[in-house]
Amino acid sequence: MVIITLAFVLGAGGTRGDFQVGALQFLNSRGIRPDMICGTSIGAINGLVLAEGGIEKLVALWKSFRKIDDMYTEEPWLRALKPITGQLYRMTSADAVSTMAGRMMKYMLFPPALFFDAVNFWTGLTEVMSAPCGYGQLKSFFNFSPTEGKLRSRLDLDKVRRSGIKLLITVVGLESGEVRYVNESGHFSDGEDPGRQIDLIDAVLASSSIPGLFPPVKLYSENYVDGGMREMLPVEAAISLGATEVYAVTCSKAGVGILWSFDNSNMIDITLRATMDIALDEIQRKNAYPPRGWGVDFKLIQPTLGTHDILAIEPGMISISMAYGYMRAFDVVEGSSDPGKFENLKRTSDGITRLRLQLWKMEHRDNGGHGHVGTLSIMEPEISSVPDHHHHIHKLKQDMKVLVDERLQFGDDAVPPGVET
Repeated sequence: MVIITLAFVLGAGGTRGDFQVGALQFLNSRGIRPDMICGTSIGAINGLVLAEGGIEKLVALWKSFRKIDDMYTEEPWLRALKPITGQLYRMTSADAVSTMAGRMMKYMLFPPALFFDAVNFWTGLTEVMSAPCGYGQLKSFFNFSPTEGKLRSRLDLDKVRRSGIKLLITVVGLESGEVRYVNESGHFSDGEDPGRQIDLIDAVLASSSIPGLFPPVKLYSENYVDGGMREMLPVEAAISLGATEVYAVTCSKAGVGILWSFDNSNMIDITLRATMDIALDEIQRKNAYPPRGWGVDFKLIQPTLGTHDILAIEPGMISISMAYGYMRAFDVVEGSSDPGKFENLKRTSDGITRLRLQLWKMEHRDNGGHGHVGTLSIMEPEISSVPDHHHHIHKLKQDMKVLVDERLQFGDDAVPPGVET
């Protein structure tokens, strides 16, 4: 008798982990439950909450993220500089340019404003320079204190150990440079630790700490950072632990896309393209598709659209991304054995999501918002203005209803509750 050991492998992706939550909702609705969960970065946080309290608690956690400060906040040194820098670091390039242009106009019309902003900036800079650690010891722009508070108040870690679910949390040591895994008992899976338990919340925060953006977390004697630096999708770890069936859920689409010429780009743009786009995509590709395959029943649930960037938090976008994850999980479960069917399902889930993104953007502007919220960056082309705005919205909703009705022909659960019809 062959014993099936089913694993959920949850990859890295920042706040795009909302897609993962939607996929897990669908799998749960079909009675697909894991014997083990292996997670990296946001996948580690999602995996810990899922193991402790099930899908309901995981969805509740994500619904509690109403704004950026509900998940992460600025380090004190960055907050000290905000009088002049404002929220530029949270904006897209277009919004940052627009904001700076507005500020320059203010200085031209009212020159004293430049003096007051300069005084505030230097006051903040002096605070940073005179801090006990000094600027040379600054470790990050942000910290996860809001998320840590939510996890500590909501989770009973003893329930994780009693759940019967094997858990692996992926971290990378700064000193050793090696990838390691913390298990559900709070120990490194390689057995090389002093015997003291590692706090599982500390472990998932370490796994989620993108270097530079978030500070490393000390576990025993070493500092650890985002597991995605070496393993975006820890499939190999799950198989090594005995998985015979794997549902892997990534947060980011495959490939990096073609951008404009880099002939006149600065060193920051070039570095980000090489490290955050190309290098991480290569890690994810190799983690998902090794040269000789995995030798087990392997299903990959992955978006083909980008809904928002990796630091964005906005309730409407979270809802859209979760619904997208739900539909894509349906696509994989129902269409994995029929490529033609899968492509047809993928077309409709992508189409519905694209239309919902466009509708959100237009309605958000109608309600007094801007195209971007905080770090929100809708990854689809800008919507050009149209003469009959409300007619255009009505047409988009009609188009979406056609796609929803088409999907429902494949099953009553092909679309999650709440998607507009």
